[in-house]
Amino acid sequence: MAELSIQDLDHVIRLAHLDIEPERKSLYLKKLQNVLTYVDQLKQLDVDDVRPSSHALNQSTRLRDDVVVPQPDLALEPNAPLWEDHAFRVPKILG
Repeated sequence: MAELSIQDLDHVIRLAHLDIEPERKSLYLKKLQNVLTYVDQLKQLDVDDVRPSSHALNQSTRLRDDVVVPQPDLALEPNAPLWEDHAFRVPKILG
């Protein structure tokens, strides 16, 4: 890949609406060039026999039975400002 120039970096900065201090531009130019070099290395990989995947690990979802478990009394009623039918009563917000 061709080397990026400061003008290329300025163009990317403008497109991304970034504000970068001028003395740090050379650092960001080097980092961006390193990323693009790595992408070029990835492009050279032979992935013809690799199936596309949606996850990094091939695992099935482990589900448990949905069983109702009684919870201990959390003393909600004495602390509720309004209590009705074993639940908090809240004021109606939307009409």
